Amino acid sequence: MATSKHIDKICCIIMTATLLLTFLFINAGRFGVQAVSAAAGYASRLFNTAEVHTIDIIMDDWDSFIETCTDEQYTDCAVVIDGESFRNVAIRAKGNTSLSSVAAYGNDRYSFKIEFDHYDNAMNYYGLDKLCLNNIIQDNTYMKDYLTYRLMHEFGVDSPLCSYVYITVNGQDWGLYLAVEGVEESFLARNYGNEYGELYKPDSMKMGGGRGNGQGFDFGNFYRPEGPPDMQNPPAMPDLPDMPEGGSFFKGMGGNDVALIYTDDEFDSYVNIFDNAKTSPSDADKTRLIEALKNMASKMDAGMVIRGLRAITDFEYELQMAQTNHKMAPEVDTAFLTTSLEYSYLSSTTVKEVAAFGGDISQFVPDIVADRITEKMKKESVDV
Repeated sequence: MATSKHIDKICCIIMTATLLLTFLFINAGRFGVQAVSAAAGYASRLFNTAEVHTIDIIMDDWDSFIETCTDEQYTDCAVVIDGESFRNVAIRAKGNTSLSSVAAYGNDRYSFKIEFDHYDNAMNYYGLDKLCLNNIIQDNTYMKDYLTYRLMHEFGVDSPLCSYVYITVNGQDWGLYLAVEGVEESFLARNYGNEYGELYKPDSMKMGGGRGNGQGFDFGNFYRPEGPPDMQNPPAMPDLPDMPEGGSFFKGMGGNDVALIYTDDEFDSYVNIFDNAKTSPSDADKTRLIEALKNMASKMDAGMVIRGLRAITDFEYELQMAQTNHKMAPEVDTAFLTTSLEYSYLSSTTVKEVAAFGGDISQFVPDIVADRITEKMKKESVDV
């Protein structure tokens, strides 16, 4: 009887407490409660830096995939990460000038991007949706990228996780890579919680930028005079469309938006930002970003852009960008700095050829690599 006598009061108290907790949970941000970063299971597994991890890529026709890597098209495969299998994931080559450099020098050590959720939105690696595998072959120490990410983390910067991985393909050795957390949804959730805002990746789809390294744009078609120029009567540049006030006729061609230069208040003037966003920005988000560009343009007083060149393919791309930026902002100059020889790109084919003729390759590769190649070349010469 006592229980039935107080049951109504007990139910009312429980319901009131439940409603109060629900209200506090929904409005936690208003009361100063900060979102806690998501505890990502992949952080303590693949990105445990105490060991070199293993990734075996399983694919039926790997050779055909490598031949078409410059197309940057996703291909179905399976991956075995530290002994755990994950099927129906997508892989493609990645990079801009680095991608074309690998192909130009006859190498096949491309960098790769793996998307666990490409074919199935529910698929992930312990919460990780995107994984980058960087070949790091332009660094003889194999440590600069790793140390940079680690230093950024120690400085308190929200930086991607990374670790070394040894890659095999269908069980065959492929090489040492640096695994890097993709800066997309998983990265955002790990660092900022579920309310992580918007992520933009300004990426020109023309003039050497974007997927495919700008294959859709031919600068020669933009201006290509017939025959050598007559310096007494220089050829006229083709007619250009009228330049809109505060704007540019290079919209959508690696222009102001990719350079993070304020053009105007129209969304269409920043298509390379919004179309390449990793999240889904609303109109309010777009307006807020444009206002940020406007404020930055009014406060910055930069007169020069400094760009580094690793190879001739870099110069081809950077020159086009410099000419475009100069057309849009004549007061801003671009200076190019060339890399030192020890840091420039060198193909493995060239190193092997030098070693085959008895040359000293110690200046091109680490000592342990030089010893292994020299040993292999001696063995092959004995076998012959």
